[in-house]
Amino acid sequence: MATGAKIARNIRPLSEYRNEAHRCIRCGMCRMTNPDFVASHKYSDNCPRGTRHMFESFFGSGIYEIARALTADPPELEVNDRLKQIIWTCTVCGNCQDTCNAIKGLEPANTMMALREFLVRKGVSPFKEHEGLVKSIINYDNPWLSPRATRGKWARKLKDIEIKDASKEKVEVL
Repeated sequence: MATGAKIARNIRPLSEYRNEAHRCIRCGMCRMTNPDFVASHKYSDNCPRGTRHMFESFFGSGIYEIARALTADPPELEVNDRLKQIIWTCTVCGNCQDTCNAIKGLEPANTMMALREFLVRKGVSPFKEHEGLVKSIINYDNPWLSPRATRGKWARKLKDIEIKDASKEKVEVL
């Protein structure tokens, strides 16, 4: 992850990023990496997924436009598989936010996280393959598809194996 502007732990609601969408002037700086924050440009000279897909909606400026359209009343976009691909393929590396925040004070990566939260709250999971994972987090507060009480069940099978207590003696592997 880039080291400049911080990606927030407590993301604001998507509606609060709507005004940022209007402040984005589509300058294209979200496509770049701030040279002050990158040790080597060999692998991180721009937005990785935007470069791969070469379509505006995959860059930070496109995310702002998606956020604006989804928070319009009535919404101007329909959530479909293409939109889900755009939203869930971002690694939230923070390159767009490092550059844009330094220049314009905008937060495209935080907007992406708010966008994901917005969709999940509406019951839209990333992909069909993720539906079980999302349901598990809702039902059990964990991604392991089982209640927390059964989390250590696998360790019961190890009762015949000598396991060192790392709090009492030095161990090579924890």
